[in-house]
Amino acid sequence: MKVRVPNYFNEFKCIASECEDTCCAGWEIVIDDETYKRYENVEGEFGEILRSKIVKSDGENIFLLNNGNCSFLNEKKMCEIYINLGEDHLCYTCQQFPRYTEEFLDLKEVGLSLSCPEAARIILRKAENTTFNLSEEDNCESKTQKEVEDDLSLSCENINSSNCDLCKSSNLKNSENNRLFNLSESENIECFDLKNSEDSEFSNSEVDSFTEDEDYFDEGIDEEILSEFLECRNIVFKIIERNDFDLGTKAALALEFVKEVQNKIDLGDVDEIPELMEEYRDENFINTLLKELESFKGKESIKYKNLCECLNVYKKIKHINSNDPLGLEKALKCFEGNEEFYLRKHKEFNEYYKENLYKFKNILVYFIFRYFMKAIFDYDVSAKIKLGIISTLMIKELAVVRFIENNNEFTEEDIVEVSRIYSKDIEHSDENIENLQEIFETEEIFEVDEILPMLMNDF
Repeated sequence: MKVRVPNYFNEFKCIASECEDTCCAGWEIVIDDETYKRYENVEGEFGEILRSKIVKSDGENIFLLNNGNCSFLNEKKMCEIYINLGEDHLCYTCQQFPRYTEEFLDLKEVGLSLSCPEAARIILRKAENTTFNLSEEDNCESKTQKEVEDDLSLSCENINSSNCDLCKSSNLKNSENNRLFNLSESENIECFDLKNSEDSEFSNSEVDSFTEDEDYFDEGIDEEILSEFLECRNIVFKIIERNDFDLGTKAALALEFVKEVQNKIDLGDVDEIPELMEEYRDENFINTLLKELESFKGKESIKYKNLCECLNVYKKIKHINSNDPLGLEKALKCFEGNEEFYLRKHKEFNEYYKENLYKFKNILVYFIFRYFMKAIFDYDVSAKIKLGIISTLMIKELAVVRFIENNNEFTEEDIVEVSRIYSKDIEHSDENIENLQEIFETEEIFEVDEILPMLMNDF
């Protein structure tokens, strides 16, 4: 098994009680089957308490919430399960967060979730290239038990995740089996060299565990299609890493490419995807497409109308609580019926934040790395690229609202807060992710020609 991680992966270290958030508040934590069986056999008074605070929800075992927090979060913000039973009795989600994992045949991809404040700081921080390290899994599993215990002990001060026990930084740097890859047309599993790159009903879907269903997923994966989808993602990243266009233009190019890939899939012409990829490697073709995209510039009124409609769409989905966590009501109150103010404030924000706009590229890279390859399970690459692009646009909208609230100021803490709240509110719910992808493919406002004015007049 090969393991791919972002180059910032091993910078993560739980900051415990210094963290402004807690990992076990605001959503329901799903207990994996293996851990649940272990909980059934815990003896004594704590075993009875443990089982009394587990309920079934939608066929899954979850911890009961107490005022929005996990029932086992005590007054000192420590985990009673860890205290009474030890780290080996923590469920998979609690052990792994903020890491997430996806597996595709012999390839495992692991990243950090934007919903963790410290992870968000790391993801957003750097303007330089983001690279992805590829290693053999056996060479990534070498943390000592003491280090694992120390990390988990630290994490349980504030219920944040431990530092990665999958790929310790020194192992990645020193292992002769570890490699850094640049983009290659011939290899399909290499790493990418990027330029930056109270009423909760949520389940914590941050950590994807392939246990009982792993063989099922593997049997459903076509190796050749996997190879082509990886190369398609290569093309997307290659477009996004260009430094000769603004992010909106690059996202528009990527969207056009994936739209054509989806058309090939829908028509049963998957064998024509390699030819399509060659077109998007051709600078003459790109220049011709850019001229076509220019026609969407200047359509700021359409951008304004469409983004206000996007805000209304997001209002209708489930949220982590009923207190408007994303600030959608504020955004609509601020912008609806006031196009001139909306456009002026976006221009002011872009000017004010011009040295830091790369952070939105980092956000887009995060979403593409995390979600694009899930198309191997449903062949819906279009919904995956739209999820990344619309999420980036929504975070940008909410950033502008924060900028206005702060009297035309926007700090590093602000971008971290806006990004991680979006991630926590949207990504922690499988239902939200699934519903949004369906909406992106069925509602007119999310057709490519409606998204393009939002991109070509934004960054």
